[in-house]
Amino acid sequence: IRTGPERPFSLKGACIWAPDARGAWPDFLGDLVPRLQKAIGPIEQDPGLPSTTRVRNIYNAMWASHLEDLMGSDNLGFWDGLGAIVSSVIFRGSLGDRRIHPSTAEILGLVALGRYTLYRDPRKAEANAQAIRAQITALWDRGLLLVMPVCVYPPPKLGRTNYNGQLLACAVPGNLADATGLSIPFGH
Repeated sequence: IRTGPERPFSLKGACIWAPDARGAWPDFLGDLVPRLQKAIGPIEQDPGLPSTTRVRNIYNAMWASHLEDLMGSDNLGFWDGLGAIVSSVIFRGSLGDRRIHPSTAEILGLVALGRYTLYRDPRKAEANAQAIRAQITALWDRGLLLVMPVCVYPPPKLGRTNYNGQLLACAVPGNLADATGLSIPFGH
């Protein structure tokens, strides 16, 4: 759903938002820059954006600030949902409450933990998210394509995604900014 007027775009180059943790792809910049320069033209390697770790924390704060929305449906109230999360994480879906998949329960449990510890201020989370969106919009207005890897790790075994907090750190900025992305497969 488009929420604003159409924005024109004229490609003038690209900027690379390299993750601060390069994971299993330490030569990401060396692999990407020459190919991208050949395909697009000028490359700006430091767009002045915050670290991907900072953006991931802002993204986590946004999720945590919406915990009540995630847990407060008509079918599953907050306390009932918390019990379902605990049951699902402990018994991994083999016993107990099966309304929430174990992987989803792990994520919801972390969001709840964040909501009541690190990310208690929803207004601050929204303000930080808006600041990131404004920075990315300013790059777009300059005609720059923002490029970063989707992931700097090979895919994990099924059901193990939640055990590497850095796994999707590179996808978070685009999600936070509601930006269109260009995917570069891991290691290519």
